[in-house]
Amino acid sequence: MKRLEEIGKQSRSFALLPAAVATTFLLLLGGCATSDPSSVEAARIGVDAARAGGLVDTDSLDFREAQRHLAEAEQLLEDNERQELIDHEAELARLYAQVAVARTEAIAAEAEINAYLNRARSDTATTRVAVERAIHNARNIEAQQTDRGLVLTLGGVLFDSDSSNLTREAQLSVARVAGFLIALNDRNAFIEGHADSTGSNEYNLGLSKRRAKSILDALVESGVAPERLASEGYGSRFPVATNETREGRERNRRVEIVILDSGRAASEALR
Repeated sequence: MKRLEEIGKQSRSFALLPAAVATTFLLLLGGCATSDPSSVEAARIGVDAARAGGLVDTDSLDFREAQRHLAEAEQLLEDNERQELIDHEAELARLYAQVAVARTEAIAAEAEINAYLNRARSDTATTRVAVERAIHNARNIEAQQTDRGLVLTLGGVLFDSDSSNLTREAQLSVARVAGFLIALNDRNAFIEGHADSTGSNEYNLGLSKRRAKSILDALVESGVAPERLASEGYGSRFPVATNETREGRERNRRVEIVILDSGRAASEALR
């Protein structure tokens, strides 16, 4: 009877212990309490989520460690080992999965930064080359300061006959102008297409518009921001030489690029 009373007192005292302490107490006594699987389940969810979401390199050392610790936690749970051992392995599995994700993201971020820096270096190099080429070949571009701004007239044969397709020579000239515009990044530009008087006014007007637009598109392809540019064609309205001679007509078939003063919108050069 006295022995039963002692057991009853021990049971009542144990009931007053916190749950976690009670579990540990039972385990230390070698009791047959069932292990808690919640930590293992949380670790399994973390590892599976990282794998399924494509968030990690599954061949990485970190992820392999996460899998190893998860397998160990699952085995300990199956063997009904001590709870603190199960929780320890489960926690390591969960942490390694997080490290694997973080490391993969860091590598991806570094790659993105390097790609950005390479693009920036490439753009800088392209700009520098364009400016140097523009300075070196400035004699091929006529420049005149006017009240409308600095007017650049592209020399040579710019287009195929009756076409708005740029010749190779024109492409080089456009690249040189692009170098100027990129260097003078606070100034906008207006591209004017002009024609001689050969053919109908309607045809000349349409062709001059298409040619001006071709130059604009080529400048954009060379790195000039499109919002800095505008274009218009004027046909034969503004000749710079007589249309009675072949030389005069060649001069009238031209494209002029007006580099505006700082703060002026490209559309302001429309006339």
